[in-house]
Amino acid sequence: MAIKQLSPVPPLPANYAERRGLGGAVAQSLQKCLQASGLCLVHGAGGMGKTVQTCATIHQETVLSEIFPDGVAYVTVGQSPDLVHLQSQLLRAFGVFEAPTDLSDGYAKLFGALAGRKALLILDDVWDAQHLEFLVPLKGRPKSWLQNAVLITSRRVDLLGSAELLRLGELTEEEAQQLLKLEGDLPLVAKLAKLCSKSPLALSILGATGLREEERTSSKRSSIFNSFLTELTGRKEEPNAVKRCIELCSKRLSSEELELYLDLAVFPDDVLLPVGALRNIFAGRDLEALKELERLHLLGMESSGDEQLVRLHDLSLEFVKEHAVKRGMGEKKLHEEPRPPMAGYRGGGSPKYEEGQPWDKSFMPQGVMEKDTLLFAVPKKGRIHEDVMKILKGAGVDAKRPERLDVAMCKDLPIKLVFLPAADIPSYVMEGNVDIGISGSDMLEEAVFEAGYASVEDAPVEVVLKLGIGKCKLCLQAPVQLCDRPAKAFVGKRIVTSFPSLTKRFFDGLSQENHSTHIKEVSGSVEAACGLGLADAVVDLVETGTTMKAAGLDIVADVLETEALLFQQRPTEANGLETGTKADMLQLIEKRIAGYLTATKYVMIICNCHHDDLAEVCSLMPGKRSPTVTELKEDNWHSVSALVKISDSNRVMDQLAKVGAQDVLCLALSNTRM
Repeated sequence: MAIKQLSPVPPLPANYAERRGLGGAVAQSLQKCLQASGLCLVHGAGGMGKTVQTCATIHQETVLSEIFPDGVAYVTVGQSPDLVHLQSQLLRAFGVFEAPTDLSDGYAKLFGALAGRKALLILDDVWDAQHLEFLVPLKGRPKSWLQNAVLITSRRVDLLGSAELLRLGELTEEEAQQLLKLEGDLPLVAKLAKLCSKSPLALSILGATGLREEERTSSKRSSIFNSFLTELTGRKEEPNAVKRCIELCSKRLSSEELELYLDLAVFPDDVLLPVGALRNIFAGRDLEALKELERLHLLGMESSGDEQLVRLHDLSLEFVKEHAVKRGMGEKKLHEEPRPPMAGYRGGGSPKYEEGQPWDKSFMPQGVMEKDTLLFAVPKKGRIHEDVMKILKGAGVDAKRPERLDVAMCKDLPIKLVFLPAADIPSYVMEGNVDIGISGSDMLEEAVFEAGYASVEDAPVEVVLKLGIGKCKLCLQAPVQLCDRPAKAFVGKRIVTSFPSLTKRFFDGLSQENHSTHIKEVSGSVEAACGLGLADAVVDLVETGTTMKAAGLDIVADVLETEALLFQQRPTEANGLETGTKADMLQLIEKRIAGYLTATKYVMIICNCHHDDLAEVCSLMPGKRSPTVTELKEDNWHSVSALVKISDSNRVMDQLAKVGAQDVLCLALSNTRM
């Protein structure tokens, strides 16, 4: 009887070629590791079958059910994992459904959930040993875990020195022949296997491509594979055998299949892509091509209940991203992928937001989105990052961010912080990938105009609060000797900026005539463009003006005043922000941050005064509504307290002392609710 699966273990591929004795070797390594560290490392290069062989062992080696009667739990870790989500997955496998509040809490819950069990954990595709520290004990094996084992697959042979190591050996020629589906002609099989580095994935892609060519051209299979041999021999500049075979296969795809395959470059690493979400993102595209791409082993498809999920091997994803760059796409972010026209929009003017449009759906990777967990996007770096984190900490919405990870769970609230480039946050909010975010008003307006809206009010986003940080101006700047000219004199000139949409709107407003201003977008060092002869003027942010003056520039005209904003996706029933847990969290965030901002602007002044001085004291500190007056035990004496602006506090304290107030105290505030 096969071992009990506590979480789904991926099925074996249709072309699975059994590697004699390897399943037994994995089982033996697991038994050995139980007598030592409890850790077993299955090592092999990319595409060598680590995951497939591990899954085959789980499905086929019945001895595992005797060694681990409590069952097996399986998760894929990957290069950039959401560790709290992985902890949640493992906890659910062992019957613990309370989500961890942070990594420390998750580790403690996992430690307790597996104590005294006889279970197997599989952590597939691990790249960094630090990720394991929050999932399993690495430094000393506790007695309560002596009957548990952890099987780890990795390309890194040095990942864990204490683990029982099992290196995947090379395929035999018979196994290679089975994957190629090429009977006879063992010399040809041997040559192809060598060119494919005896990688099961490379040989599977080659075999499926050969079968497809045979079906389409009626050519003899030996002739087809001889042509493959010639082609692969001439492609030695690509060092990776799997990517060489992917390229060979991609040349034989139809234009529709190739376009869909390469467009998968917009997705992050290590995620399962729901086919339903792909239908929304690639509306109007024939997704039947996914089945053909699966048959060719360019991607994998799995089932989760009634939902189909798409997974790309990391080498396949590397290939499509490299070719996206060659096609001039760059590694486009998900929100930059063109969307279908929205309901009621026929072009011209500003598209109007309506419920039920694609904006209401979220396409964040699996593991980031969780029901009733609010996604809060904050700048991962830049000029406002530190101020934003200070505000969040003061408002009690902070989280401990694991090293090199861009997602962190808040300690006491169902809120997940997502660290993103500030310029991307408005688009993520508008498109429903996150619920709420913080960025500059310049970034928000740029994203709104770029998306085709006439104003922020027309877009599917609502400004919640002005944060009063990051204040500066977006200005038209030119060499000092040209700054006496009006802004209109630069219409039709060469302008360099990081804000092309705002710049275009500014220049469109300067001239009613059809003068084309040449606007070039750059991502940094805008101020250097004039000195290098690339621009006649620039549009850039000015805070102190030091950088601008150092570049020999000065301000011609102001384009926009900007500061950091808190804004959210427009609430609808579909996105769950009108009612329920997420709606409550949005209100809580607004109140907490507003309360903290008030606390940064005011102090509480308290003093004692005689009844004869009370009226004058109250006139000096009227407070937000009115001062609080309390009678003291001593006759005719009162205690008076009120909020006073920090900027006025010293002056008010001096005046209170002059009119007879005594025991004057000034108290700082940590937070408020007004």
